[in-house]
Parts: sequence; structure tokens; C-alpha cells
Amino acid sequence: MAVGVSASRRCVTVNLWDFPLVNVASALRMSGGSMTDVQIVVGVVAATPWRVEAAERAVMGKQRTEQTAMAAGEAAIRGAVALKHNAYNIPLMRNLLERAVRGGAAGAVTT
Repeated sequence: MAVGVSASRRCVTVNLWDFPLVNVASALRMSGGSMTDVQIVVGVVAATPWRVEAAERAVMGKQRTEQTAMAAGEAAIRGAVALKHNAYNIPLMRNLLERAVRGGAAGAVTT
């Protein structure tokens, strides 16, 4: 039986700005312990929301493990180029994406 899991995570600086630094939204379909359908989108790091297909490919058909999460995070930032004042967004995006793939109760919805 396939189970769907979705999560939304964001990183904000409290009391400084009213908008997030990075958003990550994920939808994973699980079957037999493996991710069989994966969609991951990041926001704020580009002018429009960006689907991270490299990270999706990195986890497709795999178990939700720390190693899989790290592979997704690295795939997401491969080739990323920071602008003059936003280099901090690259590790933030990687870390939030890893959390989304790794899973956990915070921000996750299972259907």
C-alpha cells in the first residue's frame, strides 16, 4: 500500500524580517519503505519557486535514511552559485531539503 507524505519547512530570522530566507516543500509517496514518487520545490532562493529535480532523482526508489537525505541535499546544491550577499542560502537550502527527505514529525503530513 502506498502512503503519501508531504512536508513544508522554512527558515526565518525571528524579529528581523517578515519573510523566510528559504522554503522547502516536499511530497513523497512511500511504498514498501521506498520513495516511489518524489516532488521537491524550494522557494525564495530564486525569482520563482524551483523544482529540484536533481534531488528528486537522487532519492527515487530509496529508503528514507540519513545517507539518502544527504545525497538529496548535495544534489540540490550542486552547481549553485551565490550572489554577492546570499551565500548563506546555499547551506540553508541543503539542510532544509535534507530534513524534508529524512522526515520526522515537524511539518510532515501523512495521508
